[in-house]
Amino acid sequence: MQPQSPYPQPGGQPKKKSPLLWGCLGCSGLLVLFLIIGGIGAALTSGGGGEATGGSASESVEPAADGAADDAVEEQEGPVTLEAQAAEFVPSVLADGSDYTSVQVTVTNNGEESVEVNPLLFSITDDSGTKHSTAGGLGMAEGQIDTLTLDAGENATGVVTAKGSFVPASVEFAEGLFGDNTIKASVQ
Repeated sequence: MQPQSPYPQPGGQPKKKSPLLWGCLGCSGLLVLFLIIGGIGAALTSGGGGEATGGSASESVEPAADGAADDAVEEQEGPVTLEAQAAEFVPSVLADGSDYTSVQVTVTNNGEESVEVNPLLFSITDDSGTKHSTAGGLGMAEGQIDTLTLDAGENATGVVTAKGSFVPASVEFAEGLFGDNTIKASVQ
């Protein structure tokens, strides 16, 4: 008789399962799912116009809509009011030497709920009816309106700026998380 070895013969071990591989695939799949959902949400909230623009997002200019879209604009009858006055563009240290147009705005919260104010929630419409985004003028002017929360009875005054040289006719402030309520003021 031959003595038995206390150790098993090599090659008889079971295959290892790789939970790391399945975990990575699961995380990647989850990430792809979130990106798809986020893309659909962004398309729905942006209006899904599908039009390509030639410039960058900070230089976007939209023509002002007539008719039914103007019905959504409040005429200063709600709890939030907006005043606008023409202002000279005073460049900040971030200004790049391009042409900009500024308007001084005052937002007043006469309601009981707080109101979020952000320079990106404004747009300026020129005297030819073209709407200019304030994203391109962010940080370019001295005295820019701050990002803040206005409690009941408070107001904030500052400058909103859009890229380009034009005559401002009105300013719109999109109140609410998704700009549900738009408040418009003529530039004095």
